[in-house]
Amino acid sequence: MILKRSNLKIPTKSIQKLIPYEELSTEGTFRNKNKFSKTYKIENLNSIEKFKNLLNKLDYRNSYQLILDSYSNKLDIYFTEIITCKNIKEADKIFELNSSTLKSNFDLAGIKIKCLNLKERLEFLHKFYRYKENEKFNIDEKVIKRESKKLIAPYTLTFYKKHFKMNDIYGKASALRNINSEYNFMSAFNKLKSKRIIISINFKSINSSKILELVEENINLDFKTEAFIPYQFRNSIQDIRKNLIDSISRKENLFLVNCKFINISKDLDALEKDYENMNLILKFNDYRIHELIYEQKQGLNDSLFLGNNDLKINETLTLDELLKLMPF
Repeated sequence: MILKRSNLKIPTKSIQKLIPYEELSTEGTFRNKNKFSKTYKIENLNSIEKFKNLLNKLDYRNSYQLILDSYSNKLDIYFTEIITCKNIKEADKIFELNSSTLKSNFDLAGIKIKCLNLKERLEFLHKFYRYKENEKFNIDEKVIKRESKKLIAPYTLTFYKKHFKMNDIYGKASALRNINSEYNFMSAFNKLKSKRIIISINFKSINSSKILELVEENINLDFKTEAFIPYQFRNSIQDIRKNLIDSISRKENLFLVNCKFINISKDLDALEKDYENMNLILKFNDYRIHELIYEQKQGLNDSLFLGNNDLKINETLTLDELLKLMPF
């Protein structure tokens, strides 16, 4: 009997290692180092006021990520919760408890969400990493945990100074600066929806009362004794104190936030034109784009729903300022 050699392409081990997760569970939990993530797809967004209340209820011990995946004038929205714990079994138990609370809070906000299982999370990554490859996502349940990266990884992935090349397409990672603009971010974003773009909004609620207490205690000590206070708060003492007091009096949280973009185009010239167009539109609305020079790998990894947030470019926003980034 003659065995025919398969024409199936397989990404190299070095390419597979570029995908930033180390372990996954059948429940759909991903681990990268000591961070564990769980993702939900948002089916609808209605009331901004109800969504505001939802954001204000989020656990300050955890981090969150909103992914806006725009393609062909369509928009998919994903919400990811990121926790820190000992191992993936413990993470599954925590997410199981958190899931009912999250769904209840989303229900109160009139928002339908669907928890993504392992296959659905991998399918999203397959669609991204093999964009334009016209491949169906074929999965063998028996090997999914052991060989998941082989099933979803791009065949080639090279990072350059200001862009990356993935298979036969080009991408560029960048970040938003001056996030607390008085203009609504989504009004600018709506002008970009015809292009292939992924927007990642990473945010973490701040325990304002605790930080105010520490500010008061350390106000004459240059914050040398308290590592708990984020570095974002160590500049303008009086502004910090005022914002914290305002936040507490309104019973609204402050947030550490960053926003990153992934532009995707068929060739490098088209990519640069898309990027410049995005830059002009956002600049007109008083936002600034920060080029990630020699940080394309980190920018890409931070912009997928894998619980990564390695680039230290956070800004401190009020709840209302965070809402301006949301897709309403």
